[in-house]
Amino acid sequence: MSQPIPWLNLNLLCSGFRLHPAFSAFFFAVFTVYLYTARKEKCLLIWSIGLLFYCISTAIEFIIEAGGLNLFVYRLWYLTGAIYVAAYIAAGAAYCILPRNVANPLLILLIVASLYAGVTVFTTPVDISGMSGLTTKLLPMRVRIISPFFNTGAVIAILTTSFYGLYIVLKKRGKIMTAMSFFLIAMGMLLPGIGGMTLRAGMSTSIYFYVLELLGLIIFYVGILVGHALKANYWSMGQNISDKTEHFT
Repeated sequence: MSQPIPWLNLNLLCSGFRLHPAFSAFFFAVFTVYLYTARKEKCLLIWSIGLLFYCISTAIEFIIEAGGLNLFVYRLWYLTGAIYVAAYIAAGAAYCILPRNVANPLLILLIVASLYAGVTVFTTPVDISGMSGLTTKLLPMRVRIISPFFNTGAVIAILTTSFYGLYIVLKKRGKIMTAMSFFLIAMGMLLPGIGGMTLRAGMSTSIYFYVLELLGLIIFYVGILVGHALKANYWSMGQNISDKTEHFT
């Protein structure tokens, strides 16, 4: 009878796969900072912050499932993953399209709300002694209610800016690949949200959630790279709009 291969452990391989989104997000965050230094577009800087939060949250997911749970790690996971990631990615998308006199106040509001969320998450008493896996149910409702405000607004912002950007480039510029860039950015950020919803509803396992996280991250960044390769400067549409008396209509 053949003996099992010691290193061929499915659980170990799955655990290793869970680190892929964290490594990918870190690489993409660093490369986005590089793009920002070359183009000086504020959306790229905000996206790099969002990707860094993505890296932290996915790395903590691996740590928690590997048994490295403590109260600080749990609080940081919830704050970065459930609150910050989608909001800052959406803020970057908003800077692609919105006039600066609209995008700047929204960013200030986001920063203030982020500080409030951070203080609330880290000062609210939480008992994690009975926690057996990734869950947000241990947090009191006054903390959990914060996440829907950030994430609902983020989804609306991502979809609105992406499809409005698609409308602009098709109507005014006719660049199909530029429109595709906006679409990829939107779809890439929606996939992890879909994975999270199906996981919470018991419709999928955690491994499928990590697959969707990684796939969404790759699609999102392909959208950024497509826009960068086009050299169409559509990332500064918001600046162009704010300098004019009319919107793109």
